[in-house]
Amino acid sequence: MFQEFFTKLLANPITMIDLETLDVSPRAVVLSIGAIVFDFKRMQTLRTYEATLQLEDQTAAGRTVKTSTVHWWLEQSSEARLAITSPDALARKSISYDLMLKELKSFLPSDGFVTAKPAMFDLAILSDMHGGDLFRHRRGFDMHTLCCVIDPNRELCPKNALAHSALADARWQLEWLINIVKKMDDLAGHRSHAPTNYPWPIIQKVEPELRSGAEIDALNSGVKAA
Repeated sequence: MFQEFFTKLLANPITMIDLETLDVSPRAVVLSIGAIVFDFKRMQTLRTYEATLQLEDQTAAGRTVKTSTVHWWLEQSSEARLAITSPDALARKSISYDLMLKELKSFLPSDGFVTAKPAMFDLAILSDMHGGDLFRHRRGFDMHTLCCVIDPNRELCPKNALAHSALADARWQLEWLINIVKKMDDLAGHRSHAPTNYPWPIIQKVEPELRSGAEIDALNSGVKAA
């Protein structure tokens, strides 16, 4: 099972998604979304997506806000609160959730993997928003389960400089996944300790480079970023 999973993971683009919300149900109002498409074959970020969503159209459509979730936000770090309440955040143009879904559909690769931590939270909310078929033709897996199975003590978990900022969280989750994949590859040099059901080696020894959105756009257009 693991061999098939990692073989397919390394052969296809993976999209890591994170949402910041005002509820924990599939009907939650979404504050913001961050997403990153990563290519394990080249160990390279292909593109990023980030959007702040309008709240009024979501509540008008019956999406929900939970008091306990609002209280949870108030208990987070000042940096996390500023990520959604700072002048820069408030000045960032918000868009309707319908427009976000259209942009996200265009952003997602036509195939490959899509994941979140946990997938049953973020992907369930997006599927509910869209009507259920947003991730058709794409394979999903739960990043949370993968971390619990392979890195239960969180030894490979990187530090998240800005927790609860959607794009920062997506980058953090992706870096954790990269660390897990690299560990699996490192075990290839110690076969007596390596599980027999992993493909070895599963990645080349290349350090990942997580680029900014502007750098990604410049890379994709063939123009060097300033």
